[in-house]
Order: sequence, then structure tokens, then C-alpha cells
Amino acid sequence: MDLEYQKIRQEINQEIADMKRREVPQDEIDKIEQRAERLSREHADKIDAYLAQSRYRNQVGAFEGAGYSAQGLYRPMLDCLMFTKGDKPYCRVCEQAIIRVITHYSE
Repeated sequence: MDLEYQKIRQEINQEIADMKRREVPQDEIDKIEQRAERLSREHADKIDAYLAQSRYRNQVGAFEGAGYSAQGLYRPMLDCLMFTKGDKPYCRVCEQAIIRVITHYSE
């Protein structure tokens, strides 16, 4: 599902870049950018719904797929900023890492 979205996203980004090079009027570029934003929100909603159904939701572990890589990199929770973006809280592991760094530098 994500690979399909990334392909569409790449095509839209290329279209926007081409339009800017051709100096297409900004209102036309804005329409494409708004479409890209809408598709991004729809994709994020699909991912959220999919992850919400997992029995591993809210559990700490080693979940493959992070840093824009499907394999070889791991994230600490099923849904983490290392995996999906958006207006979400940090996962429990990332939150604790941030607290440790702040504590270290504030002591």
C-alpha cells in the first residue's frame, strides 16, 4: 500500500517540478499541491486505520521498517515517528529517549 502511494507521490512531485520549470501560473501549481496534500492525508488515514487493527498496537518491540526503508531498519513501536508522520504523540520509547537527553543536558 505504501509503495503504491510513494509512486503516485513521486509522480505528483515531478509534475509540480515540471510546472515550476515551465513557469505555469501559480494558481495551477497550487491546485496540484492541494491534490497532493489531500492524497497524503487520505493515505495517512488508511495507514492509521490499518495499524489500529493490529494486535501489536501500543506494544514495544522491534518492528521492521523505518527511515524510509522497508527492510533493515527497525522502529520501537508499530506506529512511531520513525514510520508514519502527522500530528501524533511520540511513541513511548522515543518519549523516554527525549526525556533522557533533556535530563542529561539540564543536570
